[in-house]
Amino acid sequence: MDIPGKAAELEIEEEEYRSLLRLFLTNAATEVEQIEAAIRADDLMEVARLAHSLKGASATLGLTELLSIVESMDASARARTLSPTDARLSLLKQRIGQISESIVAGRG
Repeated sequence: MDIPGKAAELEIEEEEYRSLLRLFLTNAATEVEQIEAAIRADDLMEVARLAHSLKGASATLGLTELLSIVESMDASARARTLSPTDARLSLLKQRIGQISESIVAGRG
């Protein structure tokens, strides 16, 4: 992940962007757990609400790949076509993990 580039796009300092990413990751971890629980409970409106929340935060931080995943999940949940085995959930978790690794490793 190009953290300096994203910070420059957003016209903020790199360390401020890293701080915002850390906060995002803390919240995203909780929201992903809640999405998993809502999918298991077949509460797709809750899935849509949580995905929408992640969508806004992803857009604000310029996380376009993540934004694409949660936009798609939000739309599927609203259309009631999201299944418990949906591959996007795994992809969402994987991408969030990659962002976390970038911050921990100081890459980007």
